[in-house]
Amino acid sequence: MNDPTRAAQDLPLQPRLREQCRTALLARLEQFARAMGFDHGDWLQRFLHAAGQAHDELAGLHDRRGFERAHGLTASRISLVHENDLEFTLELTALARRLRERCGAELVRLHQRYMTLLEQRDAAAEQTPVGPEAVCSALRALSDAAGFDAAQRLRFLERCAEPLGHTLHALYRELNETMSTAGISPRQTERPRPPAGNASPAPFNTPAPARPAPPPTAPPPAPVAPPTSAPAAPDLPPAQAAAQSVDRLFDALPQCTEISPQLAAALALLREPFRQCILADHVQGTRKARALLERLITLGATLGPQCPATHPAALTLQALAGRALQQPEHLEEILCEADALAEERRTAAFALGPPAVELAERAERREHSLIQATHLINRLSSTDTPDAIRTFLTRSWLPLLARLHYHHGDGHAQWRSAAELADRLLRSAHPPQDPHGRSRWLNGLPALVRDLNQGLSALGLDEAARQAAMAPCMSLHSALIAGQRPAAQPQPAPDPARLSAPLGPNGLRLFSHGGYAATAIGHHPAATAGPGSWLVVDLPEGEPMRGCLVWSGATQRLVMLANPDSSRVLVATRRALAELAKNDACRLLDARTLLAQPAA
Repeated sequence: MNDPTRAAQDLPLQPRLREQCRTALLARLEQFARAMGFDHGDWLQRFLHAAGQAHDELAGLHDRRGFERAHGLTASRISLVHENDLEFTLELTALARRLRERCGAELVRLHQRYMTLLEQRDAAAEQTPVGPEAVCSALRALSDAAGFDAAQRLRFLERCAEPLGHTLHALYRELNETMSTAGISPRQTERPRPPAGNASPAPFNTPAPARPAPPPTAPPPAPVAPPTSAPAAPDLPPAQAAAQSVDRLFDALPQCTEISPQLAAALALLREPFRQCILADHVQGTRKARALLERLITLGATLGPQCPATHPAALTLQALAGRALQQPEHLEEILCEADALAEERRTAAFALGPPAVELAERAERREHSLIQATHLINRLSSTDTPDAIRTFLTRSWLPLLARLHYHHGDGHAQWRSAAELADRLLRSAHPPQDPHGRSRWLNGLPALVRDLNQGLSALGLDEAARQAAMAPCMSLHSALIAGQRPAAQPQPAPDPARLSAPLGPNGLRLFSHGGYAATAIGHHPAATAGPGSWLVVDLPEGEPMRGCLVWSGATQRLVMLANPDSSRVLVATRRALAELAKNDACRLLDARTLLAQPAA
């Protein structure tokens, strides 16, 4: 009997590795699909068949021209174009781009190794046989197999984005290790030599000279001359400027209170080695030094200032800082290891999210309904709305509107009836001046009060609670009937966000508003952060929550934070985070934000 595993092992290196990578791709995608609930046999078969077909077609191309001529990559099987659904196509294209950015250096190295493996000369980045473009073409096949309509397709892509990003990043790391073990090195594309008589183009961030430089008499030599022997005048100002930009990061380091003192001390020692790297090559040296310093600071901030020195991640950070001090010529490798540690921590945080998603989705629907009810009251109200009525609507009627919206939506008769009652109450504060109109207004007050009471009863309020809620409005009406000026009422203060008791596994708690509050989120980076970002939240009680944003709902109104060190999980509305961020009680754990330094 034939053994396919043995047969694959007997193949030459190139086809054997290609088949091994193909098998790993399909295995990872099958795990992803099953974890997402797409375990129907026919769906899986069509999904994996499309991925395999995309892989095989891409693996058969040998240069960029072949990629561009293979119109299937842009118009049919592997392509993201679909003439019947442009919106889905655009979202699928955007997803492929985000996945490529998400996988970063791992995908770049893997693409270069594939160029070596497949003997490609000038392969496009999108030509990687296991790349996001091939995977996204398979997502289209899975969506078609599941029979999704247009709206379901878009929600399907939203659900896929984060778990697929983690799946592909892990796959690309695995394939890089496999190829490295097999001796497949990344292929470096050569830059064309500038023709004789033309000056080499300046780096993109090099300032233009004050006057045109005379053309060189001979082509520049291939090797870069060391800084000590190169002419100092043209290179010194940009090198010094680059060194000073990184110096400012080191100057701000003592004010960074989100990392441990031990890590801050270790990072401070890197100033001089990094400066030498920058002076040697102000373009690449600055990029590597700045990126590594920012990455180490951000990682340290995810651990917090009180992190024990014996924490495994803290030990790794200390080791990376030590290597950067001793081997500054290897900053690129150290940066890759820092990225791997960051991905490891993100993956551990994301693993805590799934058990809490169901509760988070319910909380998001409640938040959405609460905001819709708030918007309705704000639209009906005006600057001359009496405080008594405003207080009743925001304190007592808002919960009823939110409940009706949550259970029935804004098209239901009960929602429309409750909205009409709110409008009637607001208009009741302005009695007509003509006798006939005033008589109708007066005769309508008992029915209005009765209907409002019925609404409060539906909320479960007893008679005493209903009377207390209605009392300011009744006093207002009595004053209007007597022709007196209504008594002043205190302005209703917005409800602050509140922290719930533990609701589920991993100490899951909900941080949200339960009543009337501002609906605008603002533009604070901590309140608008996306998945994968790290935040620290000073909660109203207990220890601050330091976690990775591992989930964001369909309406983007709710997020979930998870801490891989303590396994704590927090579900919070963006409104609640924005409220804290105004007082610096919710902060983005990003080196550029923590050090208040602009990007280079």
